[in-house]
Amino acid sequence: MPAPRYQGKMILLESGPSTDLRKPPFTTGLTNSLPLFIVGLVLGGLMYLGSKDYHSAWLFWAGITTGLVGILLGLWRATKFMVAPCPYCGTLVGTELGHTLKLSNDNHLVECKKCCEWLVSKKEKLWPLEEDLFQYRRSEVHVPLFLAIQWPDECLTCGAPIARFDKLEKSTMSIGDAIGGAVIPQKADAWGIPYCGLHDHEATLIFVAKVPKLRFQNLGPMRRYLSLNFAKLRRQGT
Repeated sequence: MPAPRYQGKMILLESGPSTDLRKPPFTTGLTNSLPLFIVGLVLGGLMYLGSKDYHSAWLFWAGITTGLVGILLGLWRATKFMVAPCPYCGTLVGTELGHTLKLSNDNHLVECKKCCEWLVSKKEKLWPLEEDLFQYRRSEVHVPLFLAIQWPDECLTCGAPIARFDKLEKSTMSIGDAIGGAVIPQKADAWGIPYCGLHDHEATLIFVAKVPKLRFQNLGPMRRYLSLNFAKLRRQGT
């Protein structure tokens, strides 16, 4: 189904051209590889300590080998990481722990942690996300539920005059790590979502790793939501 034609007046944060993937400083690669170092050293250390308790030569060498393998894999992985400026805000993408920008990426989705725009890593470049790929991979794309949301003064979906306001509410249950594994209810809501008489349900409230997020049906409304709230954050200096 084609995206609704936009008839509003909002001006989006424009992207620049695609940006080239490039090697980051080696320390950035080491930071991204930190989980491998930790896993290798922890498992190797446990085996090493076990060898002392059980007087086991096998555990001793297994511990040494595991630790070395973790270090070598981390160093190898550190050489494979790439970074690129965000085409929208210029922030360097790929420096965060867990990001996997690589020259071999093929339509790999990644979120800019500053402007929250979604990008695509392919053909050794970082590109703005387009509508066709957004629709195909929509289940993977979500944006922050800002604490003080600013909604447009027009229908969120198409930009027509507002006919009504909607609200979203979502609750989930999670296991509390800090209080003995008790089940804790989590709730989130969003109010004042503007729609015309023809559209609704453009945004959905979800939880991702216990954090409330918004998922959109179309790329245009999502980008207008981000552009409006990113401009607000810049005015506030955050």
